[in-house]
Amino acid sequence: MADTNGKSVIIEFLDGKPAIYEKEANSCQAITNKSVVFSEKYIDNIQDIPKKNTSEIYRYHQLENQIKKLQKPSDFSEKSAFQMLKSVSIPKGDFKTVWSIVYNLENKTISFLSHSHKKTKQISLNNIDFEQGLSGFNINQDKEIVLDTKLTPFTEQLNFEILSASLEHLDFAMNLSIEISAYQFNQKLDTQSYFSQNYFHFDISIPLIEEGKRLIFVVMDSENNFNKKVAVTGGYLFGTTLDIPEHADPR
Repeated sequence: MADTNGKSVIIEFLDGKPAIYEKEANSCQAITNKSVVFSEKYIDNIQDIPKKNTSEIYRYHQLENQIKKLQKPSDFSEKSAFQMLKSVSIPKGDFKTVWSIVYNLENKTISFLSHSHKKTKQISLNNIDFEQGLSGFNINQDKEIVLDTKLTPFTEQLNFEILSASLEHLDFAMNLSIEISAYQFNQKLDTQSYFSQNYFHFDISIPLIEEGKRLIFVVMDSENNFNKKVAVTGGYLFGTTLDIPEHADPR
């Protein structure tokens, strides 16, 4: 969260409790896919990590180093913000950076570009009528640069077309895409859903003997893919301490 006076705060919910991180006014803050407390702990422990990799810790380290170099008011610009985002973007692959966005709090403008259409587009909140119904525009185009007057009614059907393209890429069932899109437009509490009946979550715990040690791992979803060495996902993690109640089984 940030305001026009240069104040900013990061709020994370860890184990159901809010953790708040605040810096002095006009001091930028960085956050990636890991919590701030985790990222700060390992910010200097990247000597074994190859450069230009996609790990959250490495990207956090890159952002923090660039933020420290921002000194003059002229350093805080839309151009420099996009350059910083580009330096930690993932250029290709299944998890490439799809789009980058910069908010100018003083001018109340939003600028963005997408992976497939790299011209910077902009919309000014000062020119938006918020009394109108839900509206939107196509971010994957370079024809219209100033989008203030280009918003069109945003329907559930249009949302479904956008959403299903992403979920299909992730191998989600079509029925689930339909259900998610409908829920976004008409949120309600429902104990039964296509998702609850056909999907499940699971946690993977990997005990490490020493704190700070790094473990490389992959996840495979079948014996066939295991034999072919085809991973669903992969990455690494650092060993952290785990508070275990006295007399509890640590397994």
